[in-house]
Amino acid sequence: GEMIIGASDIMVSKARDFPDRPAQKFMDNPILRKMFQASPIRNTKASTAFYERMKDVEQAHADLSLSKKLQDWDRYKEIYEEKKDLLKWKGFIKKKQRILNELNKRIRVIRFDTRMGADEKRERMDQLYLLRNQIMDRIAESPALR
Repeated sequence: GEMIIGASDIMVSKARDFPDRPAQKFMDNPILRKMFQASPIRNTKASTAFYERMKDVEQAHADLSLSKKLQDWDRYKEIYEEKKDLLKWKGFIKKKQRILNELNKRIRVIRFDTRMGADEKRERMDQLYLLRNQIMDRIAESPALR
């Protein structure tokens, strides 16, 4: 199935003026990556922890906001007391999310650039993925994710 989709993708992209795809490394193939158990450059444990914590913080804030909107002050106080350790990291998490979103945006711009060759795209995207992973590792060391 993947071969048919890949072949049709090649034909369509050649027929139209689509940008070159970034060059792929040997281990970018999902089947080979599973066989050799290589860790993917795009997803790390630190990024998973960050996005899970961000989801928890957003949910706690949404619960708090709903209680405030409904003027259910007993529930508001209960949620605040229960989730105050999460809520105190909202500003920190949002700031880091903006930084990561900017990196992801830069990666998308490179991916869809029609003037850049496949090898140059791969090299520049790998640099940005490496930078993003380094930022994620530093964030993972912060008390916000513990």
